[in-house]
Amino acid sequence: MTRGTKILLALTLLMVGLCMFVAGRAVERYQYEEACLDLGGGRHPGDYPICIMEQLSD
Repeated sequence: MTRGTKILLALTLLMVGLCMFVAGRAVERYQYEEACLDLGGGRHPGDYPICIMEQLSD
């Protein structure tokens, strides 16, 4: 492999990794919003900028 090919491959892998990270964060945000809706509120219930969720103990 030439030096240019190695650099292009490295940049491609870096971009794929970055896209996967951004997609993962979007899925995480969606799941958080859905959990808030399942609790009967939204992301900003009662004009507060948080969603309160209870964790059940085992």
